[in-house]
Amino acid sequence: MTIQYFSYGSNMLHARLQERIPSAIPVSVAVLHGHKLFFHKIHQDGSGKCDAFQTNNKDDDVYGLIYEMNEEDKEVLDEIEGVGNGYEVKEIDVYTVNENQKVRTFTYYATNINNELKPYLWYKDFVVEGAKENKLPLQYIKMLERFEAEDDLNLQRSFGNKKILEKSKGYTPSPFYKYSTYLKKRFGVKVMKISIDLGQSCPHRNAIDRKSGGCFYCNPESFMPPEADETRTVNEQITKGIERCEKKYGKGKYIAYFQAYTSTLENIDSLKQAFDDVLSFHQIVGISISTRPDTFTQKVFELLKEYEKKSYLLLEIGLESIHEKSLSFLGRNHNYPVFPQLLKRLEGLNIETCVHLITGIPGETNEDIIQTAKEMARLEKVDGIKLHHFHVVKNTLFEKEYNKGVFAVDDLNATKEKVILFLENIRPNQKVHRIIGDCNAGYLVAPVFSESKSKVKYLIEEEMIHKNRRQGKNY
Repeated sequence: MTIQYFSYGSNMLHARLQERIPSAIPVSVAVLHGHKLFFHKIHQDGSGKCDAFQTNNKDDDVYGLIYEMNEEDKEVLDEIEGVGNGYEVKEIDVYTVNENQKVRTFTYYATNINNELKPYLWYKDFVVEGAKENKLPLQYIKMLERFEAEDDLNLQRSFGNKKILEKSKGYTPSPFYKYSTYLKKRFGVKVMKISIDLGQSCPHRNAIDRKSGGCFYCNPESFMPPEADETRTVNEQITKGIERCEKKYGKGKYIAYFQAYTSTLENIDSLKQAFDDVLSFHQIVGISISTRPDTFTQKVFELLKEYEKKSYLLLEIGLESIHEKSLSFLGRNHNYPVFPQLLKRLEGLNIETCVHLITGIPGETNEDIIQTAKEMARLEKVDGIKLHHFHVVKNTLFEKEYNKGVFAVDDLNATKEKVILFLENIRPNQKVHRIIGDCNAGYLVAPVFSESKSKVKYLIEEEMIHKNRRQGKNY
C-alpha cells in the first residue's frame, strides 16, 4: 500500500529523499494554503530547520512536492525527521499547482521553535535547490533565497552535506521503483545475482536430456551465464559467479539465483542441500528460486517456510501473461487460475515474489497489456515485476515459425510503448526487477534493435521522464 507525503524542506530535493526512502516517487508540485515557511524548528545541531507554520492567513502559502511512497517506509521517515523530537506528523490537504486538485497527504510540523534561529548554509541550499529542481514559482524561490543562513562550524558535517548537494545536481529520479535500489537500501551495498543450475527440468520437457519440449520461445542456453553449469557443484558455481562479478563490478553481496529451468519441480532434498551450500558463503545475503505457478508442491511450501527464517527469500514465478490465448500461444502448458491460487498459499510467509511477464506477445493488444498490469496491481502478494519483451532466439519452435512468417515482432517504438503502458498501470510500490530482455551473444533472431539493451533501457526512462509518465500513474 502507498501513501502520499508532502515535503516542503530539504526533502524536496529528489536525490536527498530517495537516498533515504528509495520507494519515494515524485508525483506533483503542490501548495499548502494558510501556512508560512520559517526556518525556526529547533534542531539538535543548534540550527533552524524548516517548518510550515500554520497562520490561517489566506495570503500565506507553502509550496512543496507530493511524493508517493510505501506505507511501510513511513516509520523510517518518521525516525529520520525526528518525530517526537521537535517534529510531529499531521494530515493536511494540499492543492496541485497545475490542476488545482485537492490531495490528502501527511507532512511534518515543528513543535519546538525559536524565531531567532538560522539554518546552516548547506541546509538552506538543499531547500533552495529542491525548489529550483521542482520549478516552484520564481517569487517563492527568491523568498527562500532571502533567508539569512550561517556557516556550520562542524566542518566534517558541512563537507559531507555539500558533497551530497553536489552529487544531486543534475540528478533525475527514476520514473519507476528499481529492485536494485531496494536491495542497496536493504543490505547497504550493491547486491547482484549469481545463477545456479541444479540439473532440474521443466514439467513439459524431456526429463532425461531437458532439450526437447518446453515453452515454444525458450532456449536456456540463450540466457544462462557460463558459470551456471550442472556438471559443477553448487559451491563451484557460486565461486565462479563471485569471481566473474567481482572482476566486472567490484566487490559486493550476492543472491544465489536458482534460475535454470524449474527449480521446484522435483528432488526437494537436493534443493535443501543446495540452500545450505549457498548460505555457507558469507557473501550470500539471499536466495532466489525460479518456479512456475503449477509446480509448487506442499514439500516446496514446507521447505520455503523453513528457510524464510534463515535468509531473504525471493520466489520468481514465470507467468508471462494472464490471457489464456497467450499462454497457449507460448506453449506454457498451464492456465492463469493456478497463479492466484499459488499466491494465496504464500500469504503469511515472509517471502517476496517477482512475476515474470512478456510484453509484445503476438496477438496481444495494448489493452491486453494494461489488463495484465492492472491484475498484477490488484494482487497484493505480487511484490515485484520482471518484464521481458517478446523476442525470438535460435533453436526454438518460434525460430521456425518466425522464419515462415507466421507472426511478426514489435519494433523499438512499440516495445518502448508497451513497457511504459505496463509500468503506468502497476502499483507504485511494486519493485521493478527488469524492463527489457536480453540474450547471450549469437542467439538472437528478432527483433534486432540498432541500440544496445542498456541504450533501450535509457530511452524508456528518458521518454517517461520527458513525457511525465511514471510507474503507477494510472493505478
